[in-house]
Amino acid sequence: MAWTTVAGATGYEVDASTAPDFSGVIKSTITTDSTRSSLAVDSTTSLSANTTYYLKVGSLYTGGGTNYAYTTPPGTSTLASMISAPRS
Repeated sequence: MAWTTVAGATGYEVDASTAPDFSGVIKSTITTDSTRSSLAVDSTTSLSANTTYYLKVGSLYTGGGTNYAYTTPPGTSTLASMISAPRS
């Protein structure tokens, strides 16, 4: 996931949930690098195959505040395996 950096942020958090209101299973990845503009879910919180996830990114601030932005499109699906072109 990629975003534009935010002035004053001390880092970023990316959340993936199986529910559009984020009440379902949530997987999170956090970076404290405020210059970073992309982040991937790491191997310890890997996403399940054949599952739709809703994503949001939050800018982290000193004192514990987080401001979230939701993605467009709002959801993304994972695949069981890579898609390959048909062989002729």
